[in-house]
Amino acid sequence: MKETSKKQNGFYVPTALKATIIITVALFVVIAMTLGGFLIAELVSDGGSEPIQSDGGGSSNKKDPSAKDTDAIQAGVVTPSGKKPLYPTTATKANYLSTSNEGTADASSVISSKSTILVEVGSNTSVAEKNADLRIYPASMTKVMTLVVVCENITSLDTKLEVTQEALDYMVQTEGSGVGLKVGEKLTVKDYIYLMTYQSDTIASVLLAEHVGGTQENFVKMMNDTAAKIGMTSSHFANCTGLHDESNYSTCRDMAALMLYALDNTYAKKMLTEFHGYELDRDDAAGNPDITVYSTWYSGRFKDNPNLKTSTIIGGKTGFEDISGYTLLTYAKGDNGKYYINVTVTRDKTLGEGGLSLDVSRHVAEVKQIYNTYVK
Repeated sequence: MKETSKKQNGFYVPTALKATIIITVALFVVIAMTLGGFLIAELVSDGGSEPIQSDGGGSSNKKDPSAKDTDAIQAGVVTPSGKKPLYPTTATKANYLSTSNEGTADASSVISSKSTILVEVGSNTSVAEKNADLRIYPASMTKVMTLVVVCENITSLDTKLEVTQEALDYMVQTEGSGVGLKVGEKLTVKDYIYLMTYQSDTIASVLLAEHVGGTQENFVKMMNDTAAKIGMTSSHFANCTGLHDESNYSTCRDMAALMLYALDNTYAKKMLTEFHGYELDRDDAAGNPDITVYSTWYSGRFKDNPNLKTSTIIGGKTGFEDISGYTLLTYAKGDNGKYYINVTVTRDKTLGEGGLSLDVSRHVAEVKQIYNTYVK
């Protein structure tokens, strides 16, 4: 018997060939559905938490679950725990270091403090400076970096952390500051962030560092990695507190870059610009009375007059240590609508080597003088 044929779109397709094509297509569909189901099952079994990594050549391979995507962590996509952070930084600049130009003023005749820089935030240019690239010890200004790294990596503000004997011993041995936290006391991550930022609490800083980095050493590495990303080429961090260490150093220009970067993180900016009291809900039954803490940049520095001649101080971080004297990092809004960052350090890295051992009131007066002189 002859094979019959049917005309389709002007062509004659033999019946046998048509059957072969149909069978082949059906087999291809079945195979594709089977493979697709297998891949979906694999992803579901892993909770869908591990991304598929492309090798750039059109093929994909599932990541090793034990591997850490360091590029993604540094970019704020995931935390070291593999979870998405609450507050990733949205970077607005490739390099946060300010630049000087012909219009940059020499502040040497205006203040007696050893080092300073005033940066216009929008253009990221230096308005005025004095020894802006001189190595200094940042003291508790260091905690701005600690704050940023914590904000970029926390996945919950409600997680409770217990005060350890080791953390208390560290504070005592290093003569760090604190509000009197006791061993065994449990507070939330949010509580500790307020204590660290508002009061420069040493125990809070240590517990947050260990919570995020696993160890203080790992956390410090994260701090230095972030410094490199920002462009802080003249800085190195040795601890999360700013307590004196020869290897914990920076410059006023680098610290201004750090503040500029911190302002690109929503929660870090909130913490650095708040000054209202924060009530610490402690365990009264254990003899730990509730206390209210206030931001020291306001209560200890500018409460008397944050409204200057041509600008208003709206945020900052204080610091002090014997070698650097008083340090102060401030953020201000000018009456001209522009925003500014100032970093002022009273002394050089060696006691008595340039700069005066100013008391706190005189230090604040010099910071005010910088804003009043150069913000037009």
